[in-house]
Amino acid sequence: MQRMPERVAIVTGGSGDIGRAIAVSLARQGTAVMINYFKDQAGAEKGVASIVEKGGRARSFKADVTQYEAFEALIKATRDQLGEPHILVNNAGWNALVHIDQLSPEQWDMTVNLNLKSVFLGCKLVYPMMKKQKFGRIINMSSISGMRGGLSCDVDYSACKAGIVGLTKALARDAGAYGITVNAVAPGIIWTQHLAEIWSRLDKQKKEGIMRDTPIGRLGTPEEVAAAVTFLASEDAGYITGTAINVNGGAYMA
Repeated sequence: MQRMPERVAIVTGGSGDIGRAIAVSLARQGTAVMINYFKDQAGAEKGVASIVEKGGRARSFKADVTQYEAFEALIKATRDQLGEPHILVNNAGWNALVHIDQLSPEQWDMTVNLNLKSVFLGCKLVYPMMKKQKFGRIINMSSISGMRGGLSCDVDYSACKAGIVGLTKALARDAGAYGITVNAVAPGIIWTQHLAEIWSRLDKQKKEGIMRDTPIGRLGTPEEVAAAVTFLASEDAGYITGTAINVNGGAYMA
């Protein structure tokens, strides 16, 4: 992979395991990174420190990316501290794993706001800047749940992640004329701190079933997701747009 000239990236939800791995991976390719967080400042600062100690440029910024004004403030801080954004990774998201029988309308709205509305806001806000630059890379985080449906009948999360793929394809059709690519990455079951908590509650039969349904025979890592994102953000991916890359060990094959 050729090394990029210095670009500037925003990674939403950058304080978690996957977001932090994405930020570090992008920085390794010469990208200055704004790591967005909302609650976990320590996680965000850990990512910043990891980048800076290796000679990269990174900052962190607290913003609720479900709110238009807050996302605007995140972009302004990025422009002021690092420069015009060239890359947006819409990574913020959460799955509460609530079965439809227990899912309230209020919980539905919360899930949609974080997992889908935030993606719309980010795309809407950076798109004019990228069009002016005649360059841009937008990578939206989907999920295996958006491809095949969640295993816990978590219809809210699955609907959002499927919607991200549709949003990605629609925007990609318009963006190509301006030198902007828009893609999605759909992780499968990735070993994170959040997953570790869930995994500890699963019985042996459930764990064995998950492994049996994954041809690679293991769970994924945040770094493997980050590698796909970094490739899509690179110069080498300039002819790839409107697609969703599955990073799931073969658990779902499109």
